[in-house]
Amino acid sequence: WTLVTVSVEWARHGALSLAVARWATPRLTRGERAQVRDAQRQAMVELAQEWAQDPAPALRAQVGLPGAEEALVLLQAFTRELPHLLG
Repeated sequence: WTLVTVSVEWARHGALSLAVARWATPRLTRGERAQVRDAQRQAMVELAQEWAQDPAPALRAQVGLPGAEEALVLLQAFTRELPHLLG
C-alpha cells in the first residue's frame, strides 16, 4: 500500500464513521449521548497526549508526518469542527 492508498482508505472510514454517528445519535437516549460525548473528549485527550511527542526524525522525513506542534494544531482544528461535522 502507498500512503495515498492509505489516506484514501482512512478518509472513507472517516466518512462512514460520520454517517453512522449522524444516523445513530438521534436514536440514543440523553444519557447515551452524554456517554458518547465523554468518550469523544477522552479520545481527544489521548490523541493530544500521543501527538505531543515528535515522531522519530526518520519517520517524519520518510512519510511526512507532522511534528508535535503541527499535529496539535491539526487536532485543535478537528476538535473545533467535530460538532459541525456531526450535525
